[in-house]
Amino acid sequence: YHALGELIHISKALPNQPKIYEYDKMILPHLFYHLNEKALTSIEQTLKNTKSIEMDQELMNTAIEFLRNNLNVTDTANRLHVHRNTLIYRLGKIKSITGYDIKNFIEATNFYLLYLKKILIK
Repeated sequence: YHALGELIHISKALPNQPKIYEYDKMILPHLFYHLNEKALTSIEQTLKNTKSIEMDQELMNTAIEFLRNNLNVTDTANRLHVHRNTLIYRLGKIKSITGYDIKNFIEATNFYLLYLKKILIK
């Protein structure tokens, strides 16, 4: 019961979450939320030389929706109600701002970790 309440709390901290919470989709945010200070420091040291993921809200929403759609351009474009080329343009803009090519799984994972840090660890 306590764990479910905690997951709901974490879900509410993450913007644009669905109203139905799926436990298996919240494992990484849950783990990240509970990292101890030493682990957080280690992650910060590893990621400190990376560019910031600061960008306007439209681009951030685009990035997160792209990640939610398993890096699938067509599905993401449909969910955002934009043309496929518009999405590709935005992904390029995200790369130029952040240095992360989120079409690449490893870079998308690093981007997502920075996103979780920004949202959950204040």
